[in-house]
Amino acid sequence: MGASASAFPVVASIDLNHANLQGTLIKELSLLTDMSLFHLNSTSYFSGTIPQELFYKNLDALFLNNNQFEGEIPQNLENFPASVINLANNKLSGNIPASFGFMGYRKTTPDA
Repeated sequence: MGASASAFPVVASIDLNHANLQGTLIKELSLLTDMSLFHLNSTSYFSGTIPQELFYKNLDALFLNNNQFEGEIPQNLENFPASVINLANNKLSGNIPASFGFMGYRKTTPDA
């Protein structure tokens, strides 16, 4: 049974910090179109690769640090709108995209 967008009508955030979970991330997380925070770090034991689809989301904050993720650092980070990304303390390889350092601060505030 696959996941569908209608199965998850509105999920604004997922915070599994210190949850002591293990497993892999599924690409169907990208179906959660309203999600702005995904927090999965500290004492979590997720492994495998980080689905590229997760980096096409409109997330504002992504914390996947302190897990066992492997594989290449996603090269589509330059198009990822998050203002906070933490991938530290994993087993990722490869180069950080050259344009990543020039992304700047992406949060906007209303004009005063």
